Amino acid sequence: MNILPNRNIRFKEPGLAFKMILYIFFSIALIFAGIFWYNYNISRKIVEKNIKLNAKNLTIATVLKVNQVLSTAQKIPDNFSKIIESYDLKHDDYKSLLREIIENNEDIFGTALAFEPYYTSDTVKYFAPYFYRQDSTITWKNIGNEHYDYFTMDWYQIPRELERPVWSEPYYDQGAGNVIMSTYSVPIFKTWMGKGKSSPF
Repeated sequence: MNILPNRNIRFKEPGLAFKMILYIFFSIALIFAGIFWYNYNISRKIVEKNIKLNAKNLTIATVLKVNQVLSTAQKIPDNFSKIIESYDLKHDDYKSLLREIIENNEDIFGTALAFEPYYTSDTVKYFAPYFYRQDSTITWKNIGNEHYDYFTMDWYQIPRELERPVWSEPYYDQGAGNVIMSTYSVPIFKTWMGKGKSSPF
């Protein structure tokens, strides 16, 4: 059995009340969407501002801490150089001073006194006692040899030529400390064994 649709049936158009409710609903939704978008933008700007401010403060604090460590590290070789210039010390005295520097300053990895070629003897080209931290102990070795020609290295050559203290760029100290480091070098000019102007470091 087939039923044919009654073409005379008509759907009523929405009344005025329905239209008003629909209009109010969309208006409120639009207002809330605007408020949400406004709060989102304001909140995002506040968060971004706080992140930038915190990053800036952290950077400043880190820089101040690094500067404090570097400033402290600089004073030690500066004072050490005055002792060498003022007194005639023996090799064992140098070694004792170098060891004390490492033992009493946890921020310093290693320290050396690197002499010019044949400075202490006509038969000894390299002489550079180097004390440094290895695991939980302090050890030392003479870092000068054919494979570790410190005369040509920046930490030795640049302050020697400029005749003033210099911080080196960070480098991997292959053959000596075997770690990445930056070196503060102080040139010391002194007469040794009747010789002319020379410069241990």
